Amino acid sequence: MPNFFGYQRFGNDGDNHILGEKIAKGEARERNPRVKKLLINAYQSHLFNLWLSRRLEINRLVNNFEASEIESVLNMPNDEVQKLKAQKHPFKLMSGDIMEHYPYGRLFDFEATEEDFRRFNEKDISVTGLLCGKKVKISLGIARGIEKDFDDEINADGARRYAWVFPQDIEGRFKQEEAQYEMNFSLPKGSYATVLLEEVAKRKINE
Repeated sequence: MPNFFGYQRFGNDGDNHILGEKIAKGEARERNPRVKKLLINAYQSHLFNLWLSRRLEINRLVNNFEASEIESVLNMPNDEVQKLKAQKHPFKLMSGDIMEHYPYGRLFDFEATEEDFRRFNEKDISVTGLLCGKKVKISLGIARGIEKDFDDEINADGARRYAWVFPQDIEGRFKQEEAQYEMNFSLPKGSYATVLLEEVAKRKINE
């Protein structure tokens, strides 16, 4: 599933990232170190979610249109779009992406080898997205062309986050007496159960 940050990350009103951006850029102050970090993280998470939404939008275009129809929309050469279309995985990997061993491990550059695709399909590695900031590895090439629109110079350290995760131990049962469906599953650290439920329900659950 796409590894979005859940709505809980952004506070009761869903707008913690607005103040977080101002604090991260020195335009506002917060004396409590814990609250300051929380707000800045909300801004980083907001940009990550926007980037991930963009990548999913590209996936949909690749799946639903011919390469000749979308190469100008994506601002990619036809041969690069064809490479995306040839991939079987629902999340399309791009030249310049940064991968990470899964469910934890070191970062490395995606080289578009058969081995890279095999390991991604077998859940041995996954693609990462940027949490903007200092001291962080950035993507290259076509992937960077998209990522840079959701990058920002802020006074905090950055990181990479899995963009795609693999839920495990999924079990489900319908409870007739309560007329409810019950699910059990496990997710990697930092992923949100509410995001999985939204993927299943195909709607936001905090509205």
